[in-house]
Amino acid sequence: MVVVVKRNAAVSRIASALTLALMPMAGGMTGAAAATEDADPDPVAVMFLGDSITGAPGCWRAHVWTGLHDAGEDIEAVGPRTEDECGAAQAADGTLWDPDNAGFSGETTYGMYVRIAQDGLLADHEPDVIALLLGTNDLWRGGEAQDVLAQYTELLALMRDEHPGVSVVIGTVPPIGDQACDGCATQVDAVNAALPAWVDEATRSWSPVTLAPLAQEFDADEHTTDGVHPTAQGERVLAQAWLPVIADAVAGSRSLPLPPAAQGDEGGLLAAEGADGGQGAGASTEEDEPSSTLDGLARVALPIALVASLAVTLAAIVASRRRARRDAR
Repeated sequence: MVVVVKRNAAVSRIASALTLALMPMAGGMTGAAAATEDADPDPVAVMFLGDSITGAPGCWRAHVWTGLHDAGEDIEAVGPRTEDECGAAQAADGTLWDPDNAGFSGETTYGMYVRIAQDGLLADHEPDVIALLLGTNDLWRGGEAQDVLAQYTELLALMRDEHPGVSVVIGTVPPIGDQACDGCATQVDAVNAALPAWVDEATRSWSPVTLAPLAQEFDADEHTTDGVHPTAQGERVLAQAWLPVIADAVAGSRSLPLPPAAQGDEGGLLAAEGADGGQGAGASTEEDEPSSTLDGLARVALPIALVASLAVTLAAIVASRRRARRDAR
């Protein structure tokens, strides 16, 4: 049995599910005790992933982070860029916001694919939730809506390969003013019109995808300095569109079902019921000898217990790594 652990939230869900599965075998005590281990969970790791609208300076992130903190959410922003270009924003209780992000000036959907596939962007920072805003530079450079949508699909598949079970919030592309790009508006509108259906097709119970309607109240003439980059008011407009959707993703990230990659090869590691009405292949029948039944339970219980212990240990290691990164800042 091989268990590949990609991120802390996934580890926690696997550990909890596996230990709860042991409850019938241990009189309920093992699973009940293990279920309490996540009573004080780690912060939810949120990665703001995008281009200069996200990272240069991308002060809508400060509004979102303080809004989440003020609402009682325990979050940690993650990413390779750690500069605070937004004036040391603070939550209502005086807590300084966390500026870490993965927003890169000039970035395209393809460029971000390379950063993830070759540079280990997600592997290095282990996000639980990704707030994705890309496509502006693709269209600004003459790209077409259908190509951007196709690249979103490739990006999402790569993210799930890297981190099964990641939650993704994708923002609609903010309008681009004519002074920056004559003719871009048509392609921006085409991407945004197609995104609701794309999200509906892309979402999974174990890796939800949701849409933040950034373009709905954003006006390129009123809310940008150059037809692309937001003014201070524009940052607030973006934050208002992001905040409720990211808040929902953060709140739901700890209770997602296991991704298929964590469920085993044939129907799932925890699939106790089979198509034969609940026994599954190889289950005991009335003709089995009692000793054979006990031996079978022992063979099942031991590897599950070992995997559960491994998963909890790995979760602790990941938590330690995150605390070390926070302490190093």
